[in-house]
Amino acid sequence: MLPPKHWQPERVLRLFFTILFGFGAAGLLIQLVVLMYSRRGIEPPQALLLCLGSLALHGVAIPALILFVRGHGFTVLSAFGILGTRPWRALVLGTLLAVGMLPVGYTLLSAVRAALDALGYPADAQDHVKLLLGSKSPLIRGYLFAFAVIIAPCVEEALFRGVLYPFIRDLGYPRLAFWGTAILFGLIHLNRAAFLPLTLFGFALSWLYQRTGNLLAPVTAHALFNLAPFVVLASGIDLK
Repeated sequence: MLPPKHWQPERVLRLFFTILFGFGAAGLLIQLVVLMYSRRGIEPPQALLLCLGSLALHGVAIPALILFVRGHGFTVLSAFGILGTRPWRALVLGTLLAVGMLPVGYTLLSAVRAALDALGYPADAQDHVKLLLGSKSPLIRGYLFAFAVIIAPCVEEALFRGVLYPFIRDLGYPRLAFWGTAILFGLIHLNRAAFLPLTLFGFALSWLYQRTGNLLAPVTAHALFNLAPFVVLASGIDLK
């Protein structure tokens, strides 16, 4: 089980204001690149925009998280229970959750897309998925793999499950901690078709962290869940 974390409110606020700054920096950087290309009369490569945006955001988030846990007297590994006595258990449970959630999540995604199409609001795939399917560049695919399977799961799980979930729970609002972080997790991906599947997945990830007390478990589940498009692409299945 996940023990109380005693995160300091002022440090939590500082962390999330820093993350908001990262969002702003990423957006500003993208707008500057779009402006530079528009002056030449051409469209900027979507790969460039996605890479710059993700690098700007996570370039702020990663050092902010390190400073946050050090400010509480921890290392990253000790702060999130990764140095637990049974890391193999976290890996196994994370793998089992991913295996269980993949068919549920993608079935729900297909149902939501069909409903949106019927209502006249067709939904596109997430930007990184479209870029993955449309790019033949090994460099771009390699970056997308590293970002989706390694960087994003580690950073997002540290923020949502490692910090925000126990902080709200320890304030005395366990249900809000579960559903609030799950809904926010769905919202930040900015894709209306993926909102419900990702919200459900976010709830499951919080439950897993609460159960194991080891962030390695939700990180593993998240990484394997994000790995699915790469596996499908390697298998030669056409997702378009």
